[in-house]
Amino acid sequence: MERTMYRKGFHWAGLALVLAAAALAAPQAAAQIVGGRGNPMGVWLERVHAPRYAPGALFQIAVTINAEGGGVINAMGLRETVPPGWTLAAVEAAIGDPPDISSPVGASGTLEFAWITPPALPHTFAYTLAVPEGESGPKRIHGALEYRTTGGALFASPVITETEGPSALAPVITLRGDNPATLPVGGVWEDPGYMAVDAGNQDITAKVVVSGAVDTATPGSYEVVYEVPAEGETPAARKVRTVNVRAADDPGDTAAPAAPGTVIAPPGDPRETSNAIAATTAANPLNAAPQPPAPAAPAPAARAFQRPELPDVSGLRPDPVPPGGETAAPAATQPAPDAAAQTAAPGAPAASVPAAAATAAETPAAEAAAPAPSGGTAAGTAPPPAQTAVNARVAALVAGGTLGMLAAALLAARQVYGGGRRKRK
Repeated sequence: MERTMYRKGFHWAGLALVLAAAALAAPQAAAQIVGGRGNPMGVWLERVHAPRYAPGALFQIAVTINAEGGGVINAMGLRETVPPGWTLAAVEAAIGDPPDISSPVGASGTLEFAWITPPALPHTFAYTLAVPEGESGPKRIHGALEYRTTGGALFASPVITETEGPSALAPVITLRGDNPATLPVGGVWEDPGYMAVDAGNQDITAKVVVSGAVDTATPGSYEVVYEVPAEGETPAARKVRTVNVRAADDPGDTAAPAAPGTVIAPPGDPRETSNAIAATTAANPLNAAPQPPAPAAPAPAARAFQRPELPDVSGLRPDPVPPGGETAAPAATQPAPDAAAQTAAPGAPAASVPAAAATAAETPAAEAAAPAPSGGTAAGTAPPPAQTAVNARVAALVAGGTLGMLAAALLAARQVYGGGRRKRK
């Protein structure tokens, strides 16, 4: 008896679950029927947008709502599901007023638009989405319209549209540490680490699959492979790290690394790696035989300072000894014109002053012009020819000066005495 009641209870519970599932599925199924019991007015939705989008740009969508049958709509709402990361930038009207309620700017995922007072159909409005950087591949937009007349919720058929973007880019895998890496035999291999990002610069390191093993007990080269599997339109990515296990007596690569900015020539003869014409041309400097380096020029020896030789001009210098010998009185001992003027008697005419000066000047001139005694100079020796020529020039200069002073004195006396006579007349 108890077992029979238990079976009947289980049967009714299972039937209730089936009915509940059918009730939940009824609205979605009715939404697919145009003009049926779930959409008696035959309301339909149309979405128009560009066939392609550009990452980092704006993407505008126009939505038109219309109905095939008659009736009055008391309320209406629309849910638009946009690609992940795409955000709402603006909402504006095209035909009629914009929705009374809409999602805020910056919203993403599912956007909601509602009309408290439904507009006259057909009605068109537009909204703009901001596409993030790094987007690629096709993107889909899904929309579902719900409206009410006098009863419960009614649904139009959902609309799905697709837009294409640039080709999907493969993820980028970055290996930390050295590549290739070097270990001694018996060492411990520890992976330095890695990371991966997708085309949108999102971290997808958790999707990296690492394969390969390193036997540190056996010398050799081993590979560790890092891969991100393909996903949808996104291609796979792959990176390989080489691990060299070397024995203690293995010097390995001892070549010193090239300095930054060093140009490394390709292997082989450069004449063979260049073009064929240059390799066979005799004018090509690479085809010429190598020449020995030129000997270095000797450094110039240090030269000692040499004083330049000057010409002998002693013959042009005047003789410091006067023509009359050492006993002759120098010209500086003769009374000056001022002294002669001071010794003149008081009351003498003014012409006596220049006359006295002229007399004093004639004395050395006469002495200079006088011939030397037959016995030679006072010292008893004849002057050399060069000294004689110099003394003659000096005597000529002194005579000329004396004559000039005499002429000046005569001219002055004439002006003085001649003027006095004209005054007495």
